[in-house]
Order: sequence, then C-alpha cells, then structure tokens
Amino acid sequence: MDENSIKIKFNIARKKISEKDFQQAKILFKEIIKEDPNHFGSLFLLGTINGMLDNFDLAIEYLLSAIVVNKDNINAHFNIAQLYKKKKNIAKSKKHLQSVLEIKPNHIETICTLGQILEEENKFEDAKKRYEEALKIDPNSKLASQLYGKFLFKVNEHEKALEYTRIGSGFVRFTNDKFKII
Repeated sequence: MDENSIKIKFNIARKKISEKDFQQAKILFKEIIKEDPNHFGSLFLLGTINGMLDNFDLAIEYLLSAIVVNKDNINAHFNIAQLYKKKKNIAKSKKHLQSVLEIKPNHIETICTLGQILEEENKFEDAKKRYEEALKIDPNSKLASQLYGKFLFKVNEHEKALEYTRIGSGFVRFTNDKFKII
C-alpha cells in the first residue's frame, strides 16, 4: 500500500467514525498499521475508539504506541491519563497529565483534571490551587469555573462558590459588583 492509498484508507476510516461504524473503522486502521506500524493517526484513533468502547487496556496499548511515534502529542498523553484514571491507576494518570503540562503548561483541561484527582484524594488545598491556577490562565473557562464552584460548595465555601454558579447554559461570575455570563 503506497502513501496515497494509506491516506485514502485513513480518510475512509475517519468517515466511518463519524458514521459511528467503529468496527469498520478499526478494521481499516489495523490494515494501515500492518503497512505502516508507525502511522500515528491510526494508532491514536484505534486507542480513542477502544477507549470509547471501554476496552481500556487495548486503548492504552494503542495510545502508548502512538506516543512512541510522537512523544509530544498532548492529546495522546491526556487520553491515556483519562483511561488510567478510569482504571483507578492514579499514579500513571498523574504521570501522563504531568507529561501534558511539560509540553503545554497552560493546558486548562489537564490542570482541572489534576484538581479533580487531588480533590478525590482529599488534598483540598492542592486541588484548590489547581482550580485557581486554571482560572488565572483563563478567567472565563467554563470547565474551571464549574469545577471550582462545585469544589467550593464541597468544602463549605458557599459564598465564594456562588460566584461560580451555573445559570442556564452558561455560568455567571460575580466580579466587581457585576454579574458576567461566561
């Protein structure tokens, strides 16, 4: 299979994903990998599909192979971290989240995920610092606002939590005596 054939097959496989025909997509990606064992996109998407199908070990295996090909891909590291978190392997999850932050220090979703893990470990001060760090990077982050607000309620900082209250499809932040929808 030449490079052009691989591109065509890869695009067909991606279309199968959008059609939710995951089994056919997996078959096509595996055919690509037989021809090009280092095809990052196929390895990554096989990992992603298997993760979506709750085949966590296989998903991790493919994503780790993808990282061998492209060690600086934050999406692969982040997805592995999420899979390890689901498997309750927090040490390995944290390792891959740290890898994301080494590559992209301001990755809000990763910072928030670390906050969630610290919260689950009852390390509330560290969790709070992570959520505040995310909000410092992007004060309008809906994810960080939502998680921080829930966290503040959990630790009985109700007045402060109200600054991050969900209203409708957005969040309302109370700053400078004004409400701001984010």
